[in-house]
Amino acid sequence: MKKSTIVVQPLEGPESATIRSTEPVVLGSDASCDYSVEAPGVSKQHAEVYRVGDLWWVRDLGTDDGTYLDGDIIEAEPVPRKAVLELGTDGIALLLKPDVLDR
Repeated sequence: MKKSTIVVQPLEGPESATIRSTEPVVLGSDASCDYSVEAPGVSKQHAEVYRVGDLWWVRDLGTDDGTYLDGDIIEAEPVPRKAVLELGTDGIALLLKPDVLDR
């Protein structure tokens, strides 16, 4: 059986900052986040990437600076095969890639 996963990696910076998860991922500036980033405009808990069935979604967690998927501000949207996620207007840009792996 196959299990859907999401890959989160920075567009710039070390590859070691890449994560692969089958569980929801909270992104933000707080150290308790699953993917913690320090950048201007990034809220403590900024966005969440989560799965509904085999589809991955991303949602803004009520931030002032917004969450952008491929340049469009979003509240909650499905993640296409490959997308650029931006946290805030001056925040960090991340690449989101839904994937399917064998269990």
